[in-house]
Amino acid sequence: MRLDEDTIADLFRIQSLVLEAKGAAKELEELPERAVILAARTKKRAIEEKNTEVGKLYEAAESKAAAFAEEDAALAEKQRKAQADIDEARGSYRNVEARSKEMNGYAKRRAVLEQNLSDVLDELARIETVQKQVSMALAALNSKEAEATEAFVEKGTALKRRIAQLDAERAEIEQQIPADVMKAFRQLSDRTGGVAIARLAGGACSACRAPVDAARVTHMRASGNVGNCPQCGRLLVLD
Repeated sequence: MRLDEDTIADLFRIQSLVLEAKGAAKELEELPERAVILAARTKKRAIEEKNTEVGKLYEAAESKAAAFAEEDAALAEKQRKAQADIDEARGSYRNVEARSKEMNGYAKRRAVLEQNLSDVLDELARIETVQKQVSMALAALNSKEAEATEAFVEKGTALKRRIAQLDAERAEIEQQIPADVMKAFRQLSDRTGGVAIARLAGGACSACRAPVDAARVTHMRASGNVGNCPQCGRLLVLD
């Protein structure tokens, strides 16, 4: 085929715009902030799951502490009543002895409860420490995610704007090219990753680097100044 220099220049410009838009799209897809955001969210989910488990442990420990405290209060009331009975019994040895045994039993059980309650309070303190660490970790991840998101939006918006500008310029130029030429160019562009046109340089295709023998070049020139590379099929500018 024969194309004028302006059309050839336009095709190379379109190719350049397509490749630049592809590069910008790839850059958008591979923005490092995207990985940071995804990693932060994955870690947050894991920490939040752990935080839920820790919360359940805290509730269980609180329930035990409340049960121990309730039992101790009940025993304290029993001790008070037993002491009142002893005070009223005065000279009744058997009554005093029985109540004294009860008092000793209550005292022993309260001592056990005191130790149990102390252990549970220590457990609660340890859980609270873990909860604080979890809260700090979540706060740090939230901050990291927010910072990465802000940068991602800023960079992503700029890249999307650039892609839109490139597409608009390409569409404008395409309107100036014959429909049949543009159709062939698009098909080749889709098949070759955006590189649809090349030049014959040093007897070879500048895109695929395959040599084109002189006889083939002479044959292609007989049909115009643009042919197809016998190796890759791209439009090959012969002049």
